[in-house]
Amino acid sequence: MGSERTDAHIHLIYGVDDGAKTPEDMQRMLDEVHRNGITTVYATSHRTPGYREFPVDLYGARLAEANAYCRAQGYPITVLPGAEILYTPALHNEIEREELQTLGDTDVVLAEFVPNVRYEEICTAIELLQTHGFTPMLAHIERYACLAPTLFSRGKAYALKKKYPNVLLQVNCGAVLSRMQKPNGRYIEQWFRAELIDCIASDAHDCGRRKNRMQKACDALAPVCSPAYMTYLTTFGTNG
Repeated sequence: MGSERTDAHIHLIYGVDDGAKTPEDMQRMLDEVHRNGITTVYATSHRTPGYREFPVDLYGARLAEANAYCRAQGYPITVLPGAEILYTPALHNEIEREELQTLGDTDVVLAEFVPNVRYEEICTAIELLQTHGFTPMLAHIERYACLAPTLFSRGKAYALKKKYPNVLLQVNCGAVLSRMQKPNGRYIEQWFRAELIDCIASDAHDCGRRKNRMQKACDALAPVCSPAYMTYLTTFGTNG
């Protein structure tokens, strides 16, 4: 693996969602980012269209704080803007107002869904975003029951990727480490063996229970993935 490594899903901007709470929390999370060999971070605070006003100015100021801390510590880390956007019926309003936050200056939108989302709703969201020129990245797809295998089916994640080849599928590092070790979670390993997944990310919220585990996840995936695919998985998933 090269020297570049991206975390496209992390909640380190303090005081705007359920991630970092204080400046010190954010700084400790950035220390963890550095220890995990990550050089580019997309600060993907939660946004819920139509339900909760997002503090745009506050977010921007604290994003600048994060970059200033990295410079002061000598970390080769760039913290870029982003968002984890919950799919709601109001999503189209943000699109029409041109307020939809992408990952940095890309056209990629990190979209999440409620765990019991229907497959058809995911398709609707994808088509909405693609129609307006965005590339959807589906956050932590391991959480959506409609995409997981059942006793009679290998799951709809494969069908989704076949139907929408340009959609990016993201899996959390925590799922790599926990579920790949369990018999009922071996399908996650199969996703990687089939090179179905486009991105792994920490989805870190703190330095405790939901800390950054990127390096450990990379180590766990090394026997399963080729070096080229590992690079793809850890450099935003858009370089393939």
